[in-house]
Amino acid sequence: MAIKPVNDKITYKYGVKSSAYRLGYHPGTDYASSVGTAVRATTNGSVKYLPGNNGGYGNVATLTLSNGDVIWHAHLSKKGKVGTVKTGDVIGYTGNTGWSTGPHLHVERRIGGNQDRPTDFEKWLKANPEVVPAKRVSRRGTATVTTNRLNVRNSPSTKSKVVATYGKGQTFNYDSYIVTNGYTWLSYKSWYGTRRYVAQGNSKETYVKGGR
Repeated sequence: MAIKPVNDKITYKYGVKSSAYRLGYHPGTDYASSVGTAVRATTNGSVKYLPGNNGGYGNVATLTLSNGDVIWHAHLSKKGKVGTVKTGDVIGYTGNTGWSTGPHLHVERRIGGNQDRPTDFEKWLKANPEVVPAKRVSRRGTATVTTNRLNVRNSPSTKSKVVATYGKGQTFNYDSYIVTNGYTWLSYKSWYGTRRYVAQGNSKETYVKGGR
């Protein structure tokens, strides 16, 4: 899951065609950030700080993800944390270095770190929304499925893997629940000892009664 590096508005989107760019289009996403705005790690990874012009990008903080993709944060005024970082760590501060028309943050996600394979950072963010950390609360009960099919997942997210299903009228026992991002998830341990989650409340998977 990912968060925005800054909370400022987008002023120039990925993919805008222009001969000013080597690839013929804008390879990143620009945020209207004033100088000195803290830039936060979008997700867990490893950060390097690259001072200098860097081909017009100015001072850059690169965030390498576990899958090998690299996110460039350009035109920085100074560095933040380097090395291993977690989501939300400050990895730099916005500026106006390099070939820049004014203070802003340019964010560019490169597939496999390849500068010839930039991808839409904004689209990636929307596909990997932030998950608000939640605490599991112990509470036992029995729930009854009230729809034809109910998904059972391996984590408390509607984007997580479906590992089983229940049919209408079936019941199951739960030993705890989690509330996160407006969703309530009833939880129990499977026969294999792994935790399972069923959505209830404020969700398109509101199929259970008797919970909590």
